[in-house]
Amino acid sequence: MGSIISKLQTWVGLLVPIVFALCLLVFLWGLVIFIAKSGDETERKEGKQKMLWGIIALFVAVSIWGITNFIGTTLDIDKGVTPGAPGIPGSGGTSLMGPPNPYNIQ
Repeated sequence: MGSIISKLQTWVGLLVPIVFALCLLVFLWGLVIFIAKSGDETERKEGKQKMLWGIIALFVAVSIWGITNFIGTTLDIDKGVTPGAPGIPGSGGTSLMGPPNPYNIQ
């Protein structure tokens, strides 16, 4: 059972950045269509729709990611390595300031 959960965590950890990238790609593609076809009203409308759906998808992805992290933290579930923002302490990312200071020396 533990190996199934571990494999699932690995797959989800790999899929999260891919989903965010796809959402951003949809938004940017809509932006390109909106700018490139600015003379044609129907094409501009299509570009606006793609941008809107890209923003909605990003919002949903970030919301689901935040809710699952909140539930995991609340229930004290060991998440292993969580993808996070680099350099932001507590986000799961690697620090840009070097290794942690074990003696808390300033």
